[in-house]
Amino acid sequence: NCIAGINANYFDPSTNIPIDLVIKDGKILSDKFGFRPVFIITYDNDVFIKRILVELNVYIDDLLFLIKGVNTNAKGEVLLYTEEYSLTIPYDPEKNYFLIQNNRIVSEEYYKTVPDNSMILTISKKYDKYLQNVNIGTKINFVLNTNFPYPIKHAIAAGPFLIEDGNPIAEADVEKLS
Repeated sequence: NCIAGINANYFDPSTNIPIDLVIKDGKILSDKFGFRPVFIITYDNDVFIKRILVELNVYIDDLLFLIKGVNTNAKGEVLLYTEEYSLTIPYDPEKNYFLIQNNRIVSEEYYKTVPDNSMILTISKKYDKYLQNVNIGTKINFVLNTNFPYPIKHAIAAGPFLIEDGNPIAEADVEKLS
């Protein structure tokens, strides 16, 4: 006789940062970690709970990179930090730092925090041979790719699934472990 079951995202207890997908007003604030269920609200205010695939790409002029993490202390070759990230951005001498405003690179230096109305993109220096023509003024475009058929306004990952398609999960014990 259950009416509702509510769960929320997982957080790193030492930083209080979400460790799975968060999208607010179409802007990704935390990247997908696993294949956990996602609570989704579309721009038409339709609501879904589904497992989805998510990939955030960045085009730097005609270069394409897969972003490996958003607003995270985790290591990765290509990371994105938004102004919502409240911690100090980790400094790594083996990375390039690009300050982005209005979809353009405006600075190529390290910042401890993300300035208002900005993002910081970090890219491993092992890709320097591809970044030779990237400089201040270079256009940046972010593309969120999913296997979900509608544009996502808000989303938060959670889990485990309790009910799917109106029925209790048959493999509840297995689901708990995921």
